[in-house]
Amino acid sequence: MSILNGGCLCGSVRYTVVVPPKSVSLCHCLNCRKQSGSNRSMNWLVPVDDLMITGELSTYRDTGDSGKPVLRQFCGQCGSPIRTLAEALPGLAVLKAGTLDEASPVPPNYALYTVRAAFWETQGLSCATFERMPTPPSAASALSSGE
Repeated sequence: MSILNGGCLCGSVRYTVVVPPKSVSLCHCLNCRKQSGSNRSMNWLVPVDDLMITGELSTYRDTGDSGKPVLRQFCGQCGSPIRTLAEALPGLAVLKAGTLDEASPVPPNYALYTVRAAFWETQGLSCATFERMPTPPSAASALSSGE
C-alpha cells in the first residue's frame, strides 16, 4: 500500500497514513451509526504512531460496551469524524475510512454489531460477521492483528 491521505470536509484537518490497516471493519453499532450519519461506519484499525494528523481535533468522550472510555475525535469546524481512540485498543486508532481522499483500497474483513444492521446490509458480505463485539477480549485482539 502506498501513502494515503485524507481529511475533513472543510480541509482544516488533514492526515497521512503510511501502513496498511491491521484490520478493516464495517461497524453497525448505534454510536458509529450516529457519528457517521449513515447505517454503518467503515473503520481502519491502524497504529496511532502511523497516523500523522495536522489540524485541531475536537473530542467527544463516549463509553464502549466494555465500559471503558472511547474518544471520538472530529473536526471542530465542519464536524467530520476522523478517528476514535478506545482504551480497550491501546496503541491503535480507529480511522474513519470515509474521510480518505480516495475510496478505501482495502475491503472489510469483518462486520460488527450486525444485530443492529438493516437486513439488506449484511446479505452477500464476504467477510466475517459478529452480532456484537467479539468476546472474550482475545477475540477482539485477533481482529486487531488481522487474523
